[in-house]
Parts: sequence; C-alpha cells; structure tokens
Amino acid sequence: MNLDLKNRTQKPKYDDYIGPTRTKATWKPRVIETPLTFLRCEYCGRVFLQEDSATPIENPGKGRDRIAVLPLEPPTGVISCCGEPMQPVPQVEWDDVRDRIELEHETLGGVNSNAMRIHWEVKEEGCVPRWVCIKTFTGHQTKYITPDKKSPLTFAYADEDAFGYCHDNPCRECVFRCKSGFEIYVYVENIGIVHENMERILTQKMMGNK
Repeated sequence: MNLDLKNRTQKPKYDDYIGPTRTKATWKPRVIETPLTFLRCEYCGRVFLQEDSATPIENPGKGRDRIAVLPLEPPTGVISCCGEPMQPVPQVEWDDVRDRIELEHETLGGVNSNAMRIHWEVKEEGCVPRWVCIKTFTGHQTKYITPDKKSPLTFAYADEDAFGYCHDNPCRECVFRCKSGFEIYVYVENIGIVHENMERILTQKMMGNK
C-alpha cells in the first residue's frame, strides 16, 4: 500500500465557513494517557470494552495545562463471561504485523470537516479487520467493518476532537501533532488488537497553508 502521504495535494481553504462540527477550543486539548480496556471471553469470543470505570470525570488545570481525566481506569476485580474470567485481548503494534495486514491512517478535512481515514490491505488470508475503535480527547468511537466494506473507513470528528492548528487539508502531520493523545485500536481476526498512537511526524514544516 503506497499512499504517499507526504505528497498529497492540499484542498482549497474555506476560512469564512464555520461548520457545525468545528471546535471552539482555542488551544490543543489534552487527555490522560490511560489506554482503553478490552477483554475477551476465551469460550464464546465476546469482547468487552469498558465504558465507564465509575471514577470522576474531571478537567483539572487552567488554560493550556487543562487535561481531560476520563473514566478509563481498568477493572480491579474479575469480569466473567461463560462462567470464567475474561482475559485481555492480545495487542500488538501496527509495524509488528505489516506482513499480515498493512494499516495506515490519515487526517483530513481541515478544521471544518475534520476526520480520519483508516486504510487497510490484507496480506495474509484470514487477517481481516472486524472493527476499529479510536480513543479521542473526549472519549472514543467504534465502527464495525461489514464484509462488503472496502478500505478506507472514515471517522468524523466534532467538538474538541476536531481541533486543528490550521486549515490544511489533508493534515501534514507536522511537529504540532494536533491529534497527539489519540489511539487507534483495530481488531483483526487471527491476531487480536493492532494498536497505533497518533504521535508520528511526517514533515518538519509548520502548519498553515504553506
């Protein structure tokens, strides 16, 4: 899969248009580093995503130091299914399984239609994506991949999740890393969860229509 992400053509800018999903945040939001918790039943295959740890939802700090503390703490007790404790879903990084399934992500849409696309190309028979979950500044989103769904899969952002320093479309993924703190979890058959954080830098150029 060769998307040539560094050399994509920039789309026209619409600075005078304010869409309904455009964020009102004036600086980059932050979120705690606690990962999402996924457990699986070894008997029926059911996967559990913890939605709420019952811990306080807080937003401490001021200005640029403010950070979203979400209820993501993992369970302290046993979660059971089919009469047995559920186990953490095996997790690997994208680069570890590129010979089995190649995954890629890109951010696009500027600040008015901010979104992310997940691309995939199956390299080994049976290693197909079943669903994708992304952790964001405000929580998480999950999408299922139907058998007839072709790559890519698109997630739309709104509110703080749609924050961007500039209008560049597609995102250049520069040193400002607008989506730093986001995490991508792809459940792949015969592998488990394939994980990627959104910390990479594709260009040293600064943001801003250059």
